[in-house]
Amino acid sequence: MRGQRGQWAGEGYIFSVLCTITGLVLIFLSQADSFIKNQQKLRFAMIGSLIVVYILAELILVCYKYKSPWYGPGFSPPGHYQRGPLMLDQGNNI
Repeated sequence: MRGQRGQWAGEGYIFSVLCTITGLVLIFLSQADSFIKNQQKLRFAMIGSLIVVYILAELILVCYKYKSPWYGPGFSPPGHYQRGPLMLDQGNNI
């Protein structure tokens, strides 16, 4: 369902599975050095786990953006924000 107040069972299952797998991979990441003794295998396991966590976090974000199309954060400010020196912003100078 596209609305905020409604939800199908599949949405909850998909989101729950993604969050659970992400959590399990993070737990594996924190405990990997206790049961992987070879440093090279440990390094590959850590890098692989980080890649999996990144991909799963992006999938969670895609699911949330599909449910809430208004959500769209970015690293740069929107085009209508004032740019330039801080003193040009009349709300911040004394």
